[in-house]
Amino acid sequence: MGVVALAALVAGAVLVGVAVLRGGASAALIVIFPVVYGGSVGFLVGVLLIVVGLILLPLGWARLPEDDGESAAVSTAGPPEQAAGGVLLIGPVPILFGSARNLSRRGVWALVAVGVALTAVLVGVTLYLVR
Repeated sequence: MGVVALAALVAGAVLVGVAVLRGGASAALIVIFPVVYGGSVGFLVGVLLIVVGLILLPLGWARLPEDDGESAAVSTAGPPEQAAGGVLLIGPVPILFGSARNLSRRGVWALVAVGVALTAVLVGVTLYLVR
């Protein structure tokens, strides 16, 4: 699933780039946010692929617990570890917080990248709807 998500993201970015190069879309920089807008079919398909990729990306990294046949056994290890966290956006600056201690550095950066991409999509859609 993760490979499909990355392929959709890359294909979408390529289609949006091709649409900009062919004149079917335009790019602008508003304050510090890059905004791409257009009306061609290639641009629309590219944006849809990026959205699908962003939706599938977390599913590609999700790991389901494996059933070892002993799941019904009573555990004496204590309560399971719980983790919580979030992202606070102050302007364009994301501030991450959380209590997950077993998350790898790669996982943290992957979540940061997804958060930044979702923020960029949200800003782009908002600017498109406002004009």
